[in-house]
Amino acid sequence: MNVEQSGFGFQIAHVQQATMQGGDDAFIIYLNITNLDPKARVITLSKATYVTTGREQLEQDVWLTGYLAQHGRIKGNAHRKSGLVFYKSHLRSISPGDSLYIEVEVPDRALKLSLRFEKGASEGNMPWALCGADSEEFDVRPTPRVASKALTKGIERLEVFEEQLGIVLDKLSLTVSDDYTWLTVTGEVHVAGGRSLARDIKLVAVAYDSEGSILGTGDCVISAQTFLGLDVFKIAFWARDIGLLARRIRVFPKPG
Repeated sequence: MNVEQSGFGFQIAHVQQATMQGGDDAFIIYLNITNLDPKARVITLSKATYVTTGREQLEQDVWLTGYLAQHGRIKGNAHRKSGLVFYKSHLRSISPGDSLYIEVEVPDRALKLSLRFEKGASEGNMPWALCGADSEEFDVRPTPRVASKALTKGIERLEVFEEQLGIVLDKLSLTVSDDYTWLTVTGEVHVAGGRSLARDIKLVAVAYDSEGSILGTGDCVISAQTFLGLDVFKIAFWARDIGLLARRIRVFPKPG
């Protein structure tokens, strides 16, 4: 089957019988993964499912230590092996006609592959043939850390407002929560030429989507009575999937 759109090639190299460190006898199925591109790329594997000719379905027990285990980086035009371990207490034998199913995610191409290998008629280690390969696109979510860095770079200040109120906003950063529903803006506020504020200041943060629509807002108040020339502020606000939908953040002051 053609899996070239993924930029990777897949082949079961061989099968080995071994005794693991814990004393369990096992079959180790070695999967060769080849990066067909000249640059390094990341790939993610699910644990494999083995289906015998008797239709018994068995889940992979563990990954072989020292090989690519579930998630890894492969250099350009190179290959790595992954060792799929099935304990003999679960998988008693390997026979012609057995099938092995593996799901693969290729993040940089937003592809998910479902691969099916079938054991050929030979009684030896080979051949295992790739008999099925379905692909589907999936949405790639940036990690909260990546989303936080991207939105921090996109923070906009309205410096004319800061000048009018005699303050400066500095060290601005943004954090996206693990569930992408909270944005938290933090930073410093200090006066432009003294130690006191003439009045209370309200700091406002606004999140916009790619079309410029407002997704959510939050604010906090800096009290003139307790301000000593420098303070740290935090503004947190919630909206469903705001960490995924937001494209830019604006932070500005207004009279409190």
